Amino acid sequence: MSLREEKEQLTRQAIYDAAFGLFCHQGIEATEMMQIAKKAHCSRPTLYRYFESKHVLAESLYLENLARLIEPYHEWAPAAGTCLDFICAFLDHVLTKLKTSPMELVYDAVYNLYASRIHVDPTRMPAHPWNTGFHHQLLQYLETNLQDGSIQPVADAAILRDTIVLPYFAYIQRLAIFSFQKGESRRQESLREAELLRDFYLNVITPA
Repeated sequence: MSLREEKEQLTRQAIYDAAFGLFCHQGIEATEMMQIAKKAHCSRPTLYRYFESKHVLAESLYLENLARLIEPYHEWAPAAGTCLDFICAFLDHVLTKLKTSPMELVYDAVYNLYASRIHVDPTRMPAHPWNTGFHHQLLQYLETNLQDGSIQPVADAAILRDTIVLPYFAYIQRLAIFSFQKGESRRQESLREAELLRDFYLNVITPA
């Protein structure tokens, strides 16, 4: 990497970091590009050279943040693991995010709220994981391993996704937001709630 490329990468990261903090604390609509430039220690022309508008910056940050939240399915479970291995790994992965990176969950919610207000469906973005093969791979993995006997019988992969995978993610996200709003006193309570829900799911789907 050349010195120029390294500098550009550092500048872009500084902009991301500044925007991330401001968007989470103030909301996207209430944040001005000048505030972002000031916090990132760059000029407005420099900021607009990297991102032509606040909307483009918020969307780019959303997709990068989402990539960290939703890792490839094969990283959540062993390559030859059972369906139960996958579910356990996914639940633990999301729980770990609540423990170590709760603001990633918060920003995902912040952007989705912003998108709803400007009538944008994030899942229709070409770069959204659901449009890059991730969603198909997830369902294919679940469908292939669904009848391995490691979990209670489920009609199909979509039901497993809609009754466990997505609801758990949404619930953990809500806990992250509450923790963000209420502070450390709510954080420990949120972690306990998340662990209880994880255990409940596992008890429901694990064969007797």
